[in-house]
Amino acid sequence: GDELPAKVFRVSRGDLVNYAGVVGDVNPIHWHEEFAKAAGLDNVVAHGMLTMGMTGKMLTDYVGDARLTKYGVRFTSQVWPGDTLDATATVKAIGEKDGVKHLL
Repeated sequence: GDELPAKVFRVSRGDLVNYAGVVGDVNPIHWHEEFAKAAGLDNVVAHGMLTMGMTGKMLTDYVGDARLTKYGVRFTSQVWPGDTLDATATVKAIGEKDGVKHLL
């Protein structure tokens, strides 16, 4: 039942451009507003893996960088520049297998 310390992330257009360059995903819907609108979006949209990485920071802050071995998410909505991501989590249980503890 432990609550992990919450993290808040503000997503900027610069974050999208930097992430696109680092990972090589240069799909213009993530950085070119006119292209995004032509594709039916209201604005450029964040990469799902960028938002997953941002919110995963909450977990690595809790367990340590080298200790996070598996992490899953469910994407429920698009993230736009200027949005704020609020990462929260509750530990339901702690399991152990082969001497490794698992947060559930």
